[in-house]
Amino acid sequence: MRHHGDTESAARPTRVLRPSSAASKLNIALSTLWLRVKTDPHFPRPFKLGPRTTVFYEHELDQFLSQCAAQAREGRKGQHGQEAL
Repeated sequence: MRHHGDTESAARPTRVLRPSSAASKLNIALSTLWLRVKTDPHFPRPFKLGPRTTVFYEHELDQFLSQCAAQAREGRKGQHGQEAL
């Protein structure tokens, strides 16, 4: 499964995470994950694999974490005036 426009090498598999695993990876509560999805336009977007299965691309979460870390190192606040994760 590949994301349209994905530039990862074909040798590296694309992993997806369920919402609870995505929240754990980001060290935030599940309710905070959904709040970020609704209110932060820069937060990775989930997608549906089926009628009851929602997932996030792990590499998009990794990129988001890297951006938050870079902003924190620069001493800047995150989007919407929130502290970076």
